[in-house]
Amino acid sequence: MLKFFKYFILVFFFFSNSYATKVFVDQENRTIELTKTPERIVSFAPSITEIVFALKKGDLLKGVTVFSNYPKEASKIERIGSYINLSIEKILMLKPDLCIAVKDGNPKKQVMALEKLGVKIYVSSSFSVSSIKNTIYELGNILDAKKRAKELVDTIDKKIDEVSSKVTKVKVKPKVFFQLGTKPMVSVGKNTYINELIEIAGGDNIAKNLSGYPVLSTEKVIEANPDIIIILTMSTSSNNNTTFWNNFNTIKAVKNRNIVFIDSDVFVKPSVRIVEALECLNDIIMKQAKK
Repeated sequence: MLKFFKYFILVFFFFSNSYATKVFVDQENRTIELTKTPERIVSFAPSITEIVFALKKGDLLKGVTVFSNYPKEASKIERIGSYINLSIEKILMLKPDLCIAVKDGNPKKQVMALEKLGVKIYVSSSFSVSSIKNTIYELGNILDAKKRAKELVDTIDKKIDEVSSKVTKVKVKPKVFFQLGTKPMVSVGKNTYINELIEIAGGDNIAKNLSGYPVLSTEKVIEANPDIIIILTMSTSSNNNTTFWNNFNTIKAVKNRNIVFIDSDVFVKPSVRIVEALECLNDIIMKQAKK
């Protein structure tokens, strides 16, 4: 009996240790080895902060970037600079066992400098809706929250299906100009999650044939003649934008008073809240489609 017990202990010890190290491949195709579930996380972007909280692992966050203001608990966490200007010194002081970066935003030099200092960094991506969902799945796997990650992705898929079923009834998709900034006038093109959301919501993005976040001229917008102009509130004040576009009443959106201002906070942070962004866009576009 004693021999059997000793044998059981040895087998248990062997298998528990053989599975102790987990290997993850991030969205830069880099390999990260973790010997345990991370307990001290530093987020390099507001969107990552939101995803970690949505996974119910917010208590693991020891550092976040500025503008990490959702949920409200995030405002109490130590700031480590902005996502385009990280403070290496502050990050090292927090002694993270894992940092989570974003491929489309964080400065590569700073990320590489931290890695050379021995900091483990997982790089995620949010170029598309599918990559946002992948990030949720992957972080759920890393943080031992697979079940919760699936619930979140299922919620996103359910909303997409719900909106898509409404859009099938739309005969002509309204043309949309999505304005991110004023000087320069930045919009959203193909290979961006916002362009995808516009299409899913039933809109026809006037910048859909341009890549990334193109700068559009006033003349280009006039030529495209959008039915709806959607402006993020961060670009400038509502009054200034309205006054500017009112000078061009040949544009359908201006003539029919279809200039809409939306909360930038929900749209510029690619996280679980893309569900809210999609719902917002669908409401705006469907109102125009029914006219």
